[in-house]
Amino acid sequence: FPVTIAQVNELLPGQGVEPHTDSYGYGDLIATVTLGAGVTTIFRIKDISDQDQAQDQAQDQEEYTFYAQPNSVYYMEGDARWNATHEVPGATEDTDDGTIIPRGRQVVLVFRHV
Repeated sequence: FPVTIAQVNELLPGQGVEPHTDSYGYGDLIATVTLGAGVTTIFRIKDISDQDQAQDQAQDQEEYTFYAQPNSVYYMEGDARWNATHEVPGATEDTDDGTIIPRGRQVVLVFRHV
């Protein structure tokens, strides 16, 4: 996909990212590259049964948590992009498949198209 914006974010142990849905102006696909430490990411699919209800006011329906492995790539499209919030909990450790992992420094590259 044609990238027009690249953003670099740094997360240190204990820091997080508040729940949000990326701006509608960023297009249908957002790609993320994690460098350094892995981190737990939570997606909450919004209940959009009332089409007249503003997306920001929709109630959370389903929650999906995954551990973004160190030096990995993931992308958001479809419901994960448009009908979900995503966040990184502020924590000093994460859990992956039952294993506790101390959180280290993570640099995130986010690629978007405007």
